[in-house]
Amino acid sequence: MGHRLTDFELVDVSPMLPELKRTPGLTSWKATNDKQITTLYDTYEEFLAENQDSQGKMGRSHWPPADVESLNLPRWSVISFPIGEWHS
Repeated sequence: MGHRLTDFELVDVSPMLPELKRTPGLTSWKATNDKQITTLYDTYEEFLAENQDSQGKMGRSHWPPADVESLNLPRWSVISFPIGEWHS
């Protein structure tokens, strides 16, 4: 079981930074183990099944946790660009 940080709190800063552009955070994603991103894995188990010799290269924490919905990630995601503007 992975270690979780519990001694911090995420704070909504949108009232303090109203001009900061935001987008909803992700609750699901795939992981890859190569720089060219030629193979994506939906789950850690799928990665292990196809890469038995590379077990230490990636860990379960590369994928969303089982309780991802409870983390309220869509609310807390902020994309920040120091120069220029972000265009969707």
